[in-house]
Amino acid sequence: MSEANMVQFTRQELYELVWSEPINTVAEKHGLSGRGLAKICERHQIPVPGRGHWARIEAGQKVTKTPLWRIDNPALEHVSLGWRRTLHPQAAFAAEATRKAKAEFQPPKATKVEIRKIGSRLHRSVIAFEQEMRRAPVDHEGGIKRPWVYIHRESVPRVLTLLHTLAHELEPDGITFLSTDESMWFIRGASKIHFEISSPKKRVKSPAGSWRSFENVFVGRLALQIFGSSEGIKKNWVDKDGIQIESDLRGIVFSIKINLMVQAEIDEQRQKAEDRRAFYAHRKDLEQKRIERERARETFLATVAQDRMEIIHLKETVALLPDPAALSPALARMVDWAVKRVADLEERTTPIAIDRALEKQMLFPEPDNLADPGEYMN
Repeated sequence: MSEANMVQFTRQELYELVWSEPINTVAEKHGLSGRGLAKICERHQIPVPGRGHWARIEAGQKVTKTPLWRIDNPALEHVSLGWRRTLHPQAAFAAEATRKAKAEFQPPKATKVEIRKIGSRLHRSVIAFEQEMRRAPVDHEGGIKRPWVYIHRESVPRVLTLLHTLAHELEPDGITFLSTDESMWFIRGASKIHFEISSPKKRVKSPAGSWRSFENVFVGRLALQIFGSSEGIKKNWVDKDGIQIESDLRGIVFSIKINLMVQAEIDEQRQKAEDRRAFYAHRKDLEQKRIERERARETFLATVAQDRMEIIHLKETVALLPDPAALSPALARMVDWAVKRVADLEERTTPIAIDRALEKQMLFPEPDNLADPGEYMN
């Protein structure tokens, strides 16, 4: 498999990846089987979630995360995963854009993002979201639902604090939080990524006397998911027993920045493709118009030639007739008409008249407004 089909990870990056979503899902994205990726992790001494891990998370049960072991072999610190040759070009482009973004942006390892208390003033970009939360109806379970948000009403202050913190942390990089009727976004320039915040439920024993043994209830947990196009970057965070998603604010900020950098690359690629399509469509349109103009040129010149030939023929015909005084009234009227016809045709075919008609119909403009612009240049 060629170097172009490989994606490089550090042990830490692959560790975060296989603990952020099921290993089969990660493996499929990289053209591998779940067992194949598990063997790669084993070779590089990267622990992976055990059987039933994701089912227990889905059920709201407590799970533990095996820490990444320290190793002394530098050769194992980097992992290469191969992409399928049939991978969709857009996914391959996203992978390469992620690699470039990570190379361009590597925050100092000592950097730590702290929760910002709201105090007396909420970040201006979060105010509209807060107002929406206040107006939103509460369901029978205490949940508040709007596009890309489903949280318990008691989690609203925590969510506001989280968004307030992220908004302040991302603002120096030109990144803005925006909440609309359709989604929630992080935006930089013309690029944006949307994300989701929810309150997962946990499976607990039902109260005594209930007909059910267990039920799923809100327990104050939060989950955040970024819907970005990056590959190999963590995009999901879920509270676990004793560990809240705020403990990885640095990772969340890093993911938002990388995903926006990748999205900017994708947006630029799409714009270039759209510009290229528009260019060639315009070029094709110009070609068709040149064909139509060529026909118009031929018609115009043929008409001028026909008019000049008619002038000659009419003059010759009139010259062959006897003295006008000897002509019958009908023939005299025909001669008068022929003389006027010649005058009209001569006026129509003077250089000035022809030049005026050419300008009006734009048959030979300078510069040529239908000239072929040539091949597209990026």
